[in-house]
Amino acid sequence: MLVYIYDIKTALKNYNRVKRVFYYNLNKQGLSKYYWKTKSVLVAPNNMELAVDRFFKEYSKFCVVYKIRCKQIDEVE
Repeated sequence: MLVYIYDIKTALKNYNRVKRVFYYNLNKQGLSKYYWKTKSVLVAPNNMELAVDRFFKEYSKFCVVYKIRCKQIDEVE
């Protein structure tokens, strides 16, 4: 299981445009069907690693992205 933590970083005047295009393309490529734990965390299965990496590389100018590999995620109650 892969956990991607991302943050959109751009000038304030471009932020809304970049954010809108980012989420539009995320939905268009079908990556939004994977779990969104919060608005800046995406959880994807291991077999989607290349597709998700390729997506985030397109936005490398506008995003800071961290990838975590894990076996299990538990919710703290």
